[in-house]
Amino acid sequence: MAYYYHPSTVLPWASCWIVQEGGSQQKIPFLPAISYDHSPAGTLNYSKDVHIDGKFVFVGNGVEKDQEWNSYIGKRLDFSSGPIDMKGKVALLCYDFPDSMENKWGTSFPVEKRIALAAAQHASAVILFSHQKTQPFLYLKDQQWLGYGIPVISITENTAVNLLESSGINGLQLLEDWKKNNHPPRIRGIYHNIET
Repeated sequence: MAYYYHPSTVLPWASCWIVQEGGSQQKIPFLPAISYDHSPAGTLNYSKDVHIDGKFVFVGNGVEKDQEWNSYIGKRLDFSSGPIDMKGKVALLCYDFPDSMENKWGTSFPVEKRIALAAAQHASAVILFSHQKTQPFLYLKDQQWLGYGIPVISITENTAVNLLESSGINGLQLLEDWKKNNHPPRIRGIYHNIET
């Protein structure tokens, strides 16, 4: 797990970068989520290479529940509100933030179901972070929701804050507001490119 604490460490077979509009790049420390077939999610048991190049969208907790809540509705880049087109985008979400929704629906929305929902919204990949675990290494075991076939990686909350900061969002304030309101924030626009 030292990889999380030493961003200069390189996985010899994988990398992830955030690319700013001006061309500058920032390497992101991550670990791939391992699927039920014991390979990194989205590689089909190592039978395919994965390359994703798309903008990332922060989707809060990644939950959709009837008419009560939909993580994929929020503010668009044109300042209007409504469903966000996730096609080709990378969903960034926190799967265990201790708020009123997690207390109410957490057990009925395991991380695998949140990934499947992102895939159903046509996201090309998912970046997960944990609020409660400092070293979130994910093994995806609930096969009921694993038909998505897209890459899934996990990062630390600090790395997620850095991603948001690099896109002009005060990540620490966003998490503080989430905690204070006891409710996830609405989806936030589309930010910089992620290349994995």
